[in-house]
Amino acid sequence: MMTARAVCAGALLSMFALGSAQAQDGNSHRGFWIGFGLGAGWNTVPDEDTQAGGALYARLGGTLSQKWLLGGEAYGWGRRTEDAVLGADVTLSRGNASFIAMFYPSNSGGFYLKGGLGFSYVTRSADIEGLNISASSGGLGTSFGLGYDIRLGSNIYLVPAFDWLFQAIEEDDESENSSIFLISVGLIWH
Repeated sequence: MMTARAVCAGALLSMFALGSAQAQDGNSHRGFWIGFGLGAGWNTVPDEDTQAGGALYARLGGTLSQKWLLGGEAYGWGRRTEDAVLGADVTLSRGNASFIAMFYPSNSGGFYLKGGLGFSYVTRSADIEGLNISASSGGLGTSFGLGYDIRLGSNIYLVPAFDWLFQAIEEDDESENSSIFLISVGLIWH
């Protein structure tokens, strides 16, 4: 939980402290772009407790205009816990792979809105007496988010962001819906 608070505090501090320096230069979106980031997230499944875990993402794509970027994104979330019943460590991981569109309302501003559609997965694995047991399922995934590009150099930006992933996964002939709320800090190169 302390890690999640630190990431959140860092994201907010970055957004406000460095944002004024960027306003003088403005942002420049052009050509190919690539980014990655780390953070924390909370997985919510109906009728279950909310679970905290670590998160990471990678994005890449191309620039349509100063206001529109299109690309792909892979987002992952994971948590490792000890299961007293099984007597083993259990790892739960979830993620989305999506086609995304990022919209910057201002030509020179850093604030953006993001939406995406693609695939989602959930994997549960346990190591029981040296035997690794794993099960995976997949389904539809969507992502929505917002963030702020803070210019660090001529083509590199620090990006604090908030994202929401929705997953509709078919598992054992039943549908399992899940939401993951994420806070991250990343870098993007244009």
